[in-house]
Amino acid sequence: MANEKVAKFIIDVSAESKRTFNSSVRFFSKDHRTAKFLIQAEKDKVAIPKSSISQVEILFESIDMSHSPNGKVIFNDNMTVESDGLFSYVLPDELLNYSGLMAFEVYIYYTNGDETDSSNRIVYDQRVSAIDRVAGQVELVYIKDMETAKREVAEKAAEVKLDMDQYQSGLDDYRDGKISQMDGYTTEVQAAGNTALETINQEAGRLGAHADQKITEYDQKFQQTEQNIATLDQNYTELRNGMKLSEAWAWNKEGTDRFTKVYPQENVWLSSNHQFPVFGWDYSSDNKSFTYKGTIGAVGTFYLDKVLAYAFPEDEGVGRTITVSFDVESKTEGLQFSSNQMYINSGLSATRNKPTLIVGEKVRVYGTFVYKKATNGTTMLHVYVTSPESLNGNLVISGVKVEQGENANPIYTPAPSEDYANAYPQYRGLALVPSDLPEDYAWEESAERIKQLAQQETDKLKGEVADIQNWIAQQGGTA
Repeated sequence: MANEKVAKFIIDVSAESKRTFNSSVRFFSKDHRTAKFLIQAEKDKVAIPKSSISQVEILFESIDMSHSPNGKVIFNDNMTVESDGLFSYVLPDELLNYSGLMAFEVYIYYTNGDETDSSNRIVYDQRVSAIDRVAGQVELVYIKDMETAKREVAEKAAEVKLDMDQYQSGLDDYRDGKISQMDGYTTEVQAAGNTALETINQEAGRLGAHADQKITEYDQKFQQTEQNIATLDQNYTELRNGMKLSEAWAWNKEGTDRFTKVYPQENVWLSSNHQFPVFGWDYSSDNKSFTYKGTIGAVGTFYLDKVLAYAFPEDEGVGRTITVSFDVESKTEGLQFSSNQMYINSGLSATRNKPTLIVGEKVRVYGTFVYKKATNGTTMLHVYVTSPESLNGNLVISGVKVEQGENANPIYTPAPSEDYANAYPQYRGLALVPSDLPEDYAWEESAERIKQLAQQETDKLKGEVADIQNWIAQQGGTA
């Protein structure tokens, strides 16, 4: 590649004692995909044939001024063996973002199974580029610490899952054993009549009490699981704050489903609780999209005061920062917004974005404000539009969301009570530096998803206990 900044070295893997080579090479954080090492390996002054090599590994570590390792960076990776037998390696961005002295060594693995330990050690310098310092975009992240952090998060998640699996197994054994035991009692009842029935009633009472105890134990176990989830979420927060990790959110483990770098807050607008004025709109069958049937340019959307009074009965939303967003779709040419204002009620308006309307395409409209009540009877949130044709049937609104807090990039999520799985992101991504690409993040299940799965297991196990109790009752016992 013509843009490469190549540092070339000859390394010696003979048995002779090697001294550290203090090179004048310097790379900067801005050397994205251009900082490259090119190595020629020799043994006893003779180049090592490419055909004898199976793998080449390079190890980097940070050092102090006396060339002693300081433990801040420890990083190893495979080098590329080129067609001419040279070894090449392009420094990744996360390694370039460290500022200070670095040293590297090369290790060679041969096709016959032999290995060569420790070439001569080469020292070079890394620096944050001036443009990155001015922009403030480079975060100094220690690679070893990042790996430790990822491992701690994974261990905590595994601990939560292990708790659930162990209790599931124990309850399964308990249920199967007791059902088998009760089947035996049923045979005795048939054979011995009233005497056996008295016995099964006693056992049923004991089993019912034991089942109640198991439910209590599981409730305690679930509370512990919730505490573990809270600890896991706290660990994420501490990692983000302490190590300056960047977060993103999505609904699949690849991060491609509804990827967003802004956490979507809870939607308090309920599609099942109609807040649109019926006289001005036609509802879809699921009440989630609405076609305007009016003809005036002031398009009233919904009664926000009713939405907030329902969501926040203690103060009706007064004084809270609220973000309202929804998708708008035009069905006719020339339909456009006539202002960038969102009119909340008679005493409050807010600046919103003013996207261009294109026929057949949805655009997201949103605005943020501190809510206060109307000074008179006008309480319908509305926007102004102009159209060369009648508005009747030519404007569709969908994806309505009302959330607490400021959000400059709101995406639609349903209310948790209507669709919990889509109300909260199911996966959280962590990255060393901010990125708009999902593949740059390491994705883990979010705390909301873990809690949802734990609740599903709780409901399932409680249902199984109820089945046991019903079975007892059907056999003539009392639980």
